[in-house]
Amino acid sequence: ARRGLEFAPLTPHPGVPARASTCAGGLGDFSEVLSEMTANESGGERRSGAAEPAAVLPEAAAQLEDIERLQQALAESEERAKSHWEQYLRAVAELDNVRKRAQRDIEAANRYGLEKFAAELLPVKDSLELA
Repeated sequence: ARRGLEFAPLTPHPGVPARASTCAGGLGDFSEVLSEMTANESGGERRSGAAEPAAVLPEAAAQLEDIERLQQALAESEERAKSHWEQYLRAVAELDNVRKRAQRDIEAANRYGLEKFAAELLPVKDSLELA
C-alpha cells in the first residue's frame, strides 16, 4: 500500500489572504489575489501613511512568487515520486518473474535428472534380470 506524504499544516502569513496560503487545488490566477490584497490595504483598513501599502505589496508579491515556485517544485516532486513508484512496481514484478522462472528451472532440472537416472538404471535392471 502506498503511503502519502505528510506535511505540517500551513499557517497563513499576516500580509497574505487566507486562501492564498493554501495549496489545495492550486492558486489559479495570482493577479486576483494580488488585486484583493491591494483593495484590502487601500480600503477601510488603511493605516498611517501612504508608503506602507507600497512596502507591503512587493513583499506580498514575493510571497506569491515563492508560493508559485513551491507549488511548481511540489508538482515536479510528485511527478518524480509517481515515476519512482512505477519503477518500484516494475522491479517487484520483475523480481517475482525471476523467482518463478528459477523455480520452474529447478523443477525441470530435477525432473530431467530423475528421468536420466531412471534411463541409466534400466539397462542395469535388465542385465540383473538376465543373470
